[in-house]
Amino acid sequence: ANFIIFFSQNFYLTAFARFVAGTQHGVFFVIATLAVSAITPDDKKSSALAIMVTGLTVALVTGVPLGTFIGHYFGFKFIFLLIFIITSLAFFGVWHMMPKNLHPSPTSLKNLIPAFSHQNLLKTYTITICSCGAQFVLYTYLQKLLVEISGFKVQDTAYILLLYGICAICGNLWGGKIVDKKGAIFSLRLILSIQVLVFLSVFLTMHSKILIIFSIALIGFFAFSTIPALKMLSIAKAKRHTYKVIDSTVSVNEAAFNVGIALASFLGGIVLARLGIEFNALFSALFVSPALIFALLFAKDKLNYKKFQRKSFKKV
Repeated sequence: ANFIIFFSQNFYLTAFARFVAGTQHGVFFVIATLAVSAITPDDKKSSALAIMVTGLTVALVTGVPLGTFIGHYFGFKFIFLLIFIITSLAFFGVWHMMPKNLHPSPTSLKNLIPAFSHQNLLKTYTITICSCGAQFVLYTYLQKLLVEISGFKVQDTAYILLLYGICAICGNLWGGKIVDKKGAIFSLRLILSIQVLVFLSVFLTMHSKILIIFSIALIGFFAFSTIPALKMLSIAKAKRHTYKVIDSTVSVNEAAFNVGIALASFLGGIVLARLGIEFNALFSALFVSPALIFALLFAKDKLNYKKFQRKSFKKV
């Protein structure tokens, strides 16, 4: 799909190829989570999942600024050529390195029914959608805010995005430590409350170059610090409410990550078109609010979260 975009001169073909590429991106994260659980020993599952999550934030550190740089100096199509090359390397890596003796467990669409049958699971999905998506109401159009409102040059935004990615890695690791010590529910209540304040701070600091950089760094840190808690919460709820089809429940929650990103980016585009980029941060705060409300309404989980500890975050 990305290779077609590089050569395409037709808008509809390009849009269709982007749609195809987007669907595969969503499927990848679901399969990756389940594959990690399948190929790693029980005592190393947390370590493997932590590395996978950290890989996403590392990609933000390198991919987004690099894409911004290439798009500015060589044109946006060369970004998709680079994506084609990198994903080709990943394809051959999976082809040669993944074990060949893995046998898929029997599954069916019926297994998804229990995943939607309990209100606590639906609350968990909603928390995932809103907490992961909120940043993308703003982040998807962040360059426009930095250039048109804050007064940065286009080439300067790559460095700001790099800072954002570095803070995301730090937030991811910090979030894992908080979950280890306090549990998923407490962590979500704390982090989501801070997220609302941080998004509101962007609205107040967007006209100051120094303050907006500080606000964006905080967004990167706290937006990604929820991921360990979300994964821990989904596993705990799956074990409690759908112990026979845990994989299906976890996969639905993984899909919720992408649903949140898609809905938030769509909402951000509407806000940008109707109200202006100045208001995207306010709608980010509104988008994350349902997640905070559900987290506050959740009874304190009595499961022993130490069973799902992510000690690997300390090592990573």
